Amino acid sequence: MKTVGILGTGRMGVRLAEAFAKAGSLVILGSRDPRRAERIVRGLSVFGITSGTYEQAIMAEFVVPAMFLRDGMVATLQPYRKQLAGKIFIDITNPFNDDYSDFILPWDTSGAEQLQHRFPRARVVGAFKNVWWEVF
Repeated sequence: MKTVGILGTGRMGVRLAEAFAKAGSLVILGSRDPRRAERIVRGLSVFGITSGTYEQAIMAEFVVPAMFLRDGMVATLQPYRKQLAGKIFIDITNPFNDDYSDFILPWDTSGAEQLQHRFPRARVVGAFKNVWWEVF
């Protein structure tokens, strides 16, 4: 069974944790505040999701940072550079500015490309850039 480590407990992180778990993966929902992750996991009641820290989530086979590039994602991940080596790093970011009126990167590059430069030993894949979540 594949393990997915999600770093971040915002809307995208939580929804992706649910989706990966429901698809049969074991998910570690990592947070700066492990108590927040625990509360969220308890509230979800979805089999296959455990709460943890960023350090625990980064140990999974697949790593999904669910944070904004503009808010310091690279700096947050820098201490885990060695642990990211050889991992599949799933980049879900769109490099928007704070008010979503423009990008923070030049038009001839992408967040995934910039992350690959910063973490050259990781296997960076861009995914889930345009996902629609409908609530029933």
